[in-house]
Amino acid sequence: MEVAGKISRILARMDLLDESQC
Repeated sequence: MEVAGKISRILARMDLLDESQC
């Protein structure tokens, strides 16, 4: 299932974006 990998990458990107915005 590549869906789990995509979700994990999306979550990681969201975390990075949140950290950069702060």
